[in-house]
Amino acid sequence: MAHMKRQTVVDLVETVVGYANGFDRALVSSALSKAELKDLLLDENVEQCPGCRWWVDSSELLNEDDKIDGHCENCRD
Repeated sequence: MAHMKRQTVVDLVETVVGYANGFDRALVSSALSKAELKDLLLDENVEQCPGCRWWVDSSELLNEDDKIDGHCENCRD
C-alpha cells in the first residue's frame, strides 16, 4: 500500500463512502485484500458504522459530546 499514489487512495475512499457496494468495488479495482483495504480506510479516518454498515468518516461516529457512540449521523437521526 505504501507504493499507492495519493490520488488512487483518494479515489478508493470516495468509492467506498459513495456507493452502497463501494467497499466491494474498491476491492476489485485495487486488488487489495479486505484487511489491507480496511487498514487503508482507517489510515484515512474512514470506518464502517456498526448500525447501518455504511462506510463514513470516523468523526461521524462521535456524538454531540465528541464521544464514540458507534452510530453515524443517519443512524442517530
